[in-house]
Amino acid sequence: MESSGSRGLEAPYSIFFYIHGEGYDWGSGNPYDGSVLASYDHVIVVTVNFRLGILGFLKTRASPSPGPGGNLGLMDIVFALQWVRDNIAAFGGDPKRITLVGHDTGAALANMVLISKTGKGLIHRAILLSGSALSPWALIPDPDATRQEVSQQMACHLLVDPPPGKPARRPSTDDITDCLRDKPLEALMGVRLTTVRFMPSWGPFLPLEDALDPEFAMEHSGEGFITSELMLGMTTTESYNDFSASDIQVSDAVTRLTQIANSTNLNRQYGLEEDQRNRLLRTFIRNAFTFHLNEIFSAVRNEYTDWDKPIQHPINISEPFTFYIVSDLSSTFFPFNFSPAVHRERRAELKIQEIQEIQEIQEIQEIQEIQKIQEIQEIQEIQEIQEIQEIQEIQEIQEIQEIQEIQEIQEIQGIQEIQEI
Repeated sequence: MESSGSRGLEAPYSIFFYIHGEGYDWGSGNPYDGSVLASYDHVIVVTVNFRLGILGFLKTRASPSPGPGGNLGLMDIVFALQWVRDNIAAFGGDPKRITLVGHDTGAALANMVLISKTGKGLIHRAILLSGSALSPWALIPDPDATRQEVSQQMACHLLVDPPPGKPARRPSTDDITDCLRDKPLEALMGVRLTTVRFMPSWGPFLPLEDALDPEFAMEHSGEGFITSELMLGMTTTESYNDFSASDIQVSDAVTRLTQIANSTNLNRQYGLEEDQRNRLLRTFIRNAFTFHLNEIFSAVRNEYTDWDKPIQHPINISEPFTFYIVSDLSSTFFPFNFSPAVHRERRAELKIQEIQEIQEIQEIQEIQEIQKIQEIQEIQEIQEIQEIQEIQEIQEIQEIQEIQEIQEIQEIQGIQEIQEI
């Protein structure tokens, strides 16, 4: 491999573009030090910050209003990718080898960029860790209600005196963009929304461009999603931090008396009583799903109960619930099963189309070759006919000449005979 000066032998380097997770309302790319990864794997590591919370994921316009009216955090990521594509070559990077990596909410955002039209040509590989656009928490179900709540807290629905030098603003709850621009940052950051257990308060919302949901977008997305290589990763304790210590502390009086009798440290004994487990599970299903809630609850409780244990001790209940149920339903497992399946199907469809196109091209080439052969044969036949006609004409001319010569000879002979007589 040829040397590229101070940039090293392996330049241009591939790009590791990382989107941080931990939530849609807090976090930063700064704490992630990419120097070790960059030096060890010979890649360029890019971490970015993007607008979060009310600044990044508030829908400021009603659905019929023109313009995006939100999802600014997602747009920040797209613009950062565009900047990397246009400028990374100056840093020794290869703009044709950008791997988009996201963790948790960052994985959901990476997935949305991957299936969006604006992300076409920006990404060549994607790695989704502990999340996807199909996770129940990936999107805000009712962004208009959030806009109404922010409008009430910011008094956008009231007629107020405009700041000096600015025109009067018409009170509105359908488009609160101008209203929020007049508010100080401290007031915006002071907005408090009604929290829903297991679900984020802020986040991206639908529609994503012209797609009504991410599943539809994956099934009908263009080449950006199909041609990009996709890798997914997960763990068994994705939702462990969704529970507090009080959620899984043993509360049954008999169990506590047993612990006291055995001189057991109560602060170290954790578990879930069946009733408490059912309450948490019902809360999660009610907030994460819309239809068939009772059926989902019954199916999940049956599947995640260890029937081999004759006594359902709180410790036995807490482990499968804490480590598996919410993680599987909420974070990764079921969404991850669908995301790569759609990706594989779409790639297979693309390969089938490519094969069909190749076959069609081959058929056209074969037809063209046959036509060329037929044309050549026709030309050869015409040439042969022309040659035959030329030969026949020559023969006819020769025969006429011979006849004429014979006639001339006969005429001469006749004249000579007359003269002799």
